[in-house]
Amino acid sequence: MKAVYSLMNHQLTDKQISELQALYGVDSFLETPADIASLWAQIPAEQEITLALLSPVIAWLSDAAPGSPVIVQGEFGAVYAVVTWCLQHGLIPIYAASKRVSKEIRDGERIVKTNVFEHVRFKEYKTF
Repeated sequence: MKAVYSLMNHQLTDKQISELQALYGVDSFLETPADIASLWAQIPAEQEITLALLSPVIAWLSDAAPGSPVIVQGEFGAVYAVVTWCLQHGLIPIYAASKRVSKEIRDGERIVKTNVFEHVRFKEYKTF
């Protein structure tokens, strides 16, 4: 059984699940446990990113088998740290690339802007 670990702030769509199955041969999808999801959604802006801060995330990912894909999206510094850790430990860090369609509606002196994000594909994080 091959699992994908999902470290992001929303659930996977059916299209994303199908793509992960086709690309990585996964048959299990591990959503972030509630305590880790809460931490990941609110990385403190006032605090440096440290191993101590991210230790619950790292402990959770330590169960992943080598070659497992890990979706990593969130606060930039935390993402960088976790992606680096994944690469050092034989995991495949990936992210969802999206197309954004913006709409602006003028309402008198106000402009209301909405963005719709549509999944295009997963990409692997790379180092050069």
